[in-house]
Amino acid sequence: MIGGGDFSTYQAGITAAAIGTFVAMQGPIITIEGRSNAGPSPYAGSQVLEAVQVTNDVSMYVLINWEQDLPGSTQVVQAMEAISSGGFDWHRLLFVAIDVETYAGWAESGVEYRIPRVLEAIQQVRDYGLYPIVYTNNGMWTTVMSGTPQDWGVVVHQTEVWVATADTTGDLSPSDIARAQPWSAIQVVGEQYDAGVFGGYSIDQNVWSDSFIAARRAEREARLHPVIPVPAPAPTPVPIPEPQPQPVLPTPEPLPVPTPTPTPEPVVNYTFIRSIVREELDRTKLGS
Repeated sequence: MIGGGDFSTYQAGITAAAIGTFVAMQGPIITIEGRSNAGPSPYAGSQVLEAVQVTNDVSMYVLINWEQDLPGSTQVVQAMEAISSGGFDWHRLLFVAIDVETYAGWAESGVEYRIPRVLEAIQQVRDYGLYPIVYTNNGMWTTVMSGTPQDWGVVVHQTEVWVATADTTGDLSPSDIARAQPWSAIQVVGEQYDAGVFGGYSIDQNVWSDSFIAARRAEREARLHPVIPVPAPAPTPVPIPEPQPQPVLPTPEPLPVPTPTPTPEPVVNYTFIRSIVREELDRTKLGS
């Protein structure tokens, strides 16, 4: 697991030195409140600039206001504007947690608006291209969402959870995971387990799943340094052979026209004919 901490408007002027002390002792994942139930944090913009002096692993949470007529998407936008107000590039955020908990006055809202408000916030985080999770525990979730258990799945089935336990151990034990219900064990990615004073400031302490943080770091890297695909080289054209001159064949000599051989005139044997005639005449005379 990887350690980390979170703080809010209560740590208004927290310094890089104090955050550095915490990171050295507890771990690098720093999560900053972008919006409280009262409105956008006026300190988030400066707090994040202090944090990035000592760690590259920063994230944000948004404490949803229930009683104001304010969509969850608007609350996320206000938080993003607050954390970016000092020039911080929000693309560097590892994730954004939607904080579902009670506070003074929360119960003035109608229960029918609570699930939709969380869904609006989750979708707005995704619209930024960032990764949404939920911060809560079984007690806070069932209190805020009382009366709508049939609707819980539309949030639970599409998110992972950062569970608040305050059990001081920070080990994601079975009892810690039980406090994350209705989320299942495999969906529990972080635990807020204690708080302590570091560099003069009270900072909440967390632990995070190694695989969860590795995945979020990879996503951040892809956002900040997108790989531009290199187009495949065009195929080498097959050369078209130059037409070769065809050999000129010699004109054949004309065949000689044979000279016709004259047909000889027939030779008439007149002597023979006369003898036959004479004999015929003689027979004629004898017969008469």
